[in-house]
Amino acid sequence: MTTLVPSSTVLGILNRTLDLTTGTYYAHLVTVVPTRSVTNVASLTVATGGNYASQPVTLSAFAANGTGVILPSTSPSWTSLTTNGTAIVGCAICKQAAASPAASDTVVSFLQFNVTSIITLSTTVGSPIVTAASGLSAFATTNLIADNTSGTVIPIGTRILLVQSDTSMILSADSLSTNTSLSVTGYTYSTYTPKTSNGDDFVFTIPSNGVLRID
Repeated sequence: MTTLVPSSTVLGILNRTLDLTTGTYYAHLVTVVPTRSVTNVASLTVATGGNYASQPVTLSAFAANGTGVILPSTSPSWTSLTTNGTAIVGCAICKQAAASPAASDTVVSFLQFNVTSIITLSTTVGSPIVTAASGLSAFATTNLIADNTSGTVIPIGTRILLVQSDTSMILSADSLSTNTSLSVTGYTYSTYTPKTSNGDDFVFTIPSNGVLRID
């Protein structure tokens, strides 16, 4: 799952003006991928129509994870969800400031829909270039690559900078060691389109690394 944390949220955490250990939180389904400049719900393009409404989530305490900490959350769910039929690209986690959700509420993070596949890469210590037998052309730039050895070869949070060919790509970080058969999880973006009538129950599954990570 690709996660975007707004710049204002990062600053709020660092300056201790945004407390994510208490409060009420909810999730919005979003139809346009936001940028890091997003600040509040009003700056999101959320789903509309049908019976759509935001749904509550519960954030847990920050938890240690590798070299950083993560913020776990429950997964929001919708019953018999219907909208105007616009494709959903992801889910925004928001902090409620008053008695009910509002356009001025802070956006904590955005999680983009992904589909995943396991691929085998060859790495060289100190180099951002990785290779594979085939299949790399399916991955777009900015997508995360998750090292299945918990970041011991490819640093946690590494993204794809450039797909050079079906067998070679450049990452955003240098490999920490040489490995000719490294198992990684590659992510490609996907969407979900709700029905306009006779909706389906839908759960947006929050990944095990939570709604945000701080290293």
